[in-house]
Amino acid sequence: MAFFPWHMKVHSKEEKELRRAILDFYGILNVFTTLIIIPTVVCWFGHVYRYNLVVIKQQEGGEYQRKTIYSRFARFVYLSHWYLGRPLFGARWLGSRKSWLLGFLWIGFMGFMSISDTGDDYFHLTKRLGHIATSLLPAQYLLSSRFILQQTSILSYQTHETLNKAHRWLGRTIYTLLTFHGILYTNYFVTTDRIHRFLNWDVIFGLLGLIIMNTMFIASLPKYRRVAYKTFFSVHQLLSVLVLPVAWVHVYDTGRYVLLVGVVYIIDRVGRYFLTRELKVKVTAVSSTALDLRGTAGWMVTDTTNSTTTATTTTTTTGMGSKAKKVAPGSHFYISVPSMVQSRGNPFTLSSVDEESGEAKFLVRVRDGFTRELKESALDASLNMMIEGPYGIAKVFPGFGWFDSFLFITGGIGITMTLSVLRELVVEIEESERVEEKVGVRFVWAVGGTDDAAWPLSELLRAGPTRCRPEVDIYISGSKGEGDWESGNDEGEGEEEEEEDKDDGGRPSMELDELVGGDSQSLLPTTEPTHRHHRHRQSATNNDNGNLHNNDNSDSTNRRRVIKEEEKKKMEKEIESLRYRYARTQITPRIQTGRPNLTRITEEFCRDHARGTNQKQKRIGVFVCGPEGMGVDVRRALERYYTESVIWVWDERFGP
Repeated sequence: MAFFPWHMKVHSKEEKELRRAILDFYGILNVFTTLIIIPTVVCWFGHVYRYNLVVIKQQEGGEYQRKTIYSRFARFVYLSHWYLGRPLFGARWLGSRKSWLLGFLWIGFMGFMSISDTGDDYFHLTKRLGHIATSLLPAQYLLSSRFILQQTSILSYQTHETLNKAHRWLGRTIYTLLTFHGILYTNYFVTTDRIHRFLNWDVIFGLLGLIIMNTMFIASLPKYRRVAYKTFFSVHQLLSVLVLPVAWVHVYDTGRYVLLVGVVYIIDRVGRYFLTRELKVKVTAVSSTALDLRGTAGWMVTDTTNSTTTATTTTTTTGMGSKAKKVAPGSHFYISVPSMVQSRGNPFTLSSVDEESGEAKFLVRVRDGFTRELKESALDASLNMMIEGPYGIAKVFPGFGWFDSFLFITGGIGITMTLSVLRELVVEIEESERVEEKVGVRFVWAVGGTDDAAWPLSELLRAGPTRCRPEVDIYISGSKGEGDWESGNDEGEGEEEEEEDKDDGGRPSMELDELVGGDSQSLLPTTEPTHRHHRHRQSATNNDNGNLHNNDNSDSTNRRRVIKEEEKKKMEKEIESLRYRYARTQITPRIQTGRPNLTRITEEFCRDHARGTNQKQKRIGVFVCGPEGMGVDVRRALERYYTESVIWVWDERFGP
């Protein structure tokens, strides 16, 4: 039988041994490439990219005399990163140029690994597809290991969250290779009349593996993942463990890869066990939409004799001695409450840590699931919860000293991350000599309502006296959306609804037209005067009914207008109250209504801070925390200025 250009033929024992040796060689080569070569390249490019910060700092200090090959290459990497990050053909839905470039390179590499040295052997091709897919499992499980990735982020400058896209792409690659592996073997069994082979144990476990992979693939589709994220997460975790023994029993030669996956899995689990601690917290309501979780975590601070500031540990000196925070600002923890059914390790950002008492605070937005259960069953009570971490920005952030200006863009509950970073930035600037440098700092927060806008009040009050005065803007949209920043306004939507009501209510109903024009006409003589009299009565009836509906609609419109005016006055009073309360803080924000124009805000900030007074390049640090579209809009605005300065962006997104 033939499968162009591969053929089904019988092989001798020596040919089968040679085929097995080639399969093992390409499998080991694939493991070496995905676990050694590619991570090394990623780490190297990360260091090259950050070398641009070093170059500018040397220029400011007068140490830098001439451009070297390495500095030129670093500049090329930096410019390429921004250029390839743009959408393909300017269409956001097509993805970025970098995604397409890396996608084609990866497809070419997988094609080479799957076809090279297979000759015209149908069975070699079929086995190679399954072997290469199995050899990708160690890298796939490594990309899902948040402990290992967090500990190595100091080398790769990548975290578990930033590598999640690579995890999804690698999973699709494995699924595609295994699907073709199963199709080719099924084709062989059917065309050669070997249907009985489906009853053999190796084939049964192979089909079971395909069923598991298809279930994982369907459950991970965005449509289902976003609707039922907890179900997806539970199914994903269970099946990812179950597929390993199935793969081993299916083909014993893949045991080395399954063992390697087991090593990665055990290291990750043991590491996460040591990062997990019990914390007793008190749950209180900050507002109708947010909860405050506070508990004493002495291990988050430690006594120290040296006053230093690094990316992972921030030290402050007080009258009581020297204390160091072991947890960097902006870090997040995975929180679970054993006594709650819906609690399965939800990620929450640490809002603040008191340097003296070690009191840790988490600000939690009340939504569905775990947070709703937390509000309903544990409000104003104390409970024990398990926290795993810290994770996130700690080892990725270069440090405040490497930047000349900072821009914070936040939506909704994302302020828990950016506000903690802002507080540490203010402290660092205050304690250093950079106050006189007039470091540019701007903080923009888009929030739904005035109730939510009071969240950061206590944190700003704790900032204490400071000579650093960052620009803080709070935009209150008046909607219930999470970090709403899109163009448009609520009043416009209301007016549109009123116009629709006018169209429906300003004319008589269709039933009335049919009754007058149908049944009444049939009961009257067909003479012209009578017909005219009927039309006159019909017109009068229509006018009366139309006036009645118009009056009702006018009353409804007036009521809506009155309600809107009352809501507007209420919001104005609440905003005035907020301004009064924020006036007690050292960092007084500007409170505005509506949604922020992120493009204009970002461009204005870059125009003011991209270059110094001597027209030399400056370094800008940008922190974004909000929905996915928020980071995309900010990056689009930054694309006009990345050539004039060195811009570093940390984009932390929430949502499934």
